[in-house]
Amino acid sequence: MTRYLNRWISAFIAISLFVIPLHASAADSEGTWWKFRGNPNNDGFFRTELDLNSSVNWKFQSHAAIRTSPAVVDGRVYFGNNDGKLFCLDAFNGTEIWNISVEGSFESSPAIQNDTIFVGCNDNSIYALNATTGEGVWNFTTNSQIKSSPNLYGDLVFVGSYDNKIYSFTLEGREEWNFTSFGYVHTSVSISDGLLFAGSCDGKLYAIDIQTGDHVWNYTTSYIPSSPAVLDGMVYYGSMDMNIYSHYANNGTLHWNYSTGNDIFSSPAVDHEAVYVGSGDSLYCIDAESGELRYSFTTEGKVKSSPAITERFLLFGSHDNDLYCLNKSTGVVLWKFSAGKGIESSPAVYASNVYFGSDDGNLYCLGLTKDIRPPDVKLENPPENLEAGVPYILKGKAWDNRHIEGVWISYDNVSWESVVTMDGFSNWNYSLDTSIFKIGENFIYIMVSDGYHNITLNQTVNVVGPKKTGNGQVWKLSSTNVILAVLIMIVLVFLYLKGRHH
Repeated sequence: MTRYLNRWISAFIAISLFVIPLHASAADSEGTWWKFRGNPNNDGFFRTELDLNSSVNWKFQSHAAIRTSPAVVDGRVYFGNNDGKLFCLDAFNGTEIWNISVEGSFESSPAIQNDTIFVGCNDNSIYALNATTGEGVWNFTTNSQIKSSPNLYGDLVFVGSYDNKIYSFTLEGREEWNFTSFGYVHTSVSISDGLLFAGSCDGKLYAIDIQTGDHVWNYTTSYIPSSPAVLDGMVYYGSMDMNIYSHYANNGTLHWNYSTGNDIFSSPAVDHEAVYVGSGDSLYCIDAESGELRYSFTTEGKVKSSPAITERFLLFGSHDNDLYCLNKSTGVVLWKFSAGKGIESSPAVYASNVYFGSDDGNLYCLGLTKDIRPPDVKLENPPENLEAGVPYILKGKAWDNRHIEGVWISYDNVSWESVVTMDGFSNWNYSLDTSIFKIGENFIYIMVSDGYHNITLNQTVNVVGPKKTGNGQVWKLSSTNVILAVLIMIVLVFLYLKGRHH
């Protein structure tokens, strides 16, 4: 019983390691950038520590301006352009995997869950597509264009439309509810603690019950194109009245507002210390508690790109054609990268890479992981003919050109047991339990992961059953033994016959 319980626990751990959850909370999105702003509460905060630089890993020409924010999941990057094309590329080398075309254009950024893409379009529709093939799963047509980027939480999809409504759908496309404002909804909704937050062009920020679609509270400012972000019980957003606002998320009470003196199209990124948002030609860093300015950084063009932040870095684009990387704490420029035209696309962060689009039609990938290749694993002593019940020490090696997370083994390709966890290269030993094998041909499965790729080696194991003597001793038959036995029998028969003759 203990053996099977341990295997179920091992299976659970293995599945937890290799299946990336994409919907429950901000913490679930660590290590992937599966939607606009990276997680359900839209905070734009990539919580995994990494290094970033301006080296060009690759660029992909889509032949139309890219103003959407790419989504990056499981080694693939998804984005749309102004020519109505949605692309899927290999995230590590930029190779095109598929593309589809629609009649409208894409200003809505895609969201990915359970191998399905959800994206809005200016042809008035929200589309659900198979992430592997690009084939349509379902679509729903609203009464106006959709520039809002979908958000996902649990088994529901949320998106705003220029028909003044916010919609809730099941993952299968059934409409659950819709909420009507008095202006078109440009923003992506944010979600936290059972509430959905969305800005409308009627000048109100709305808080809505996520399950029922009921109105909870609203706050009146001016036209709101900036998607709200929620963190630590506060909701932050920018308004066309040139103010950045902070409210208590549960009841809408104003905490503070800060005037930038310019329009705010950028959506804020938030950590536990500060709020980062573009306005006019500048990027502002505002203290999250006091609402006071910590610093601002001025570019040579409009900053409509929404910033992404990590533990140390602040990334955003400008219409001056540059993508900037600042020290998040000080605002000092660490590096910048010049594209061919302005950058309104918001950067996405994944695997030490930065992904963003430009009005020059290129999707760019900058960073450190140009040379990441799938890991490899091999056996030093592949098991061939094993005796049932006799333990066998399997020896192997796993390696990668950058990083290895671990090696796992399975007897049934379902339940996985950890062989070794590591960082880098490793030789490993594992004692096979041959008692569970059947006589004849069996299989074992060895899996190695670098965090981005899972490689599985299938190995055939032939098992020979022992033959036992009367006292329980094992006696192996061989051709020599058979010959000797036959000779002995011949001699005994000869002696017996000779005795009878006399």
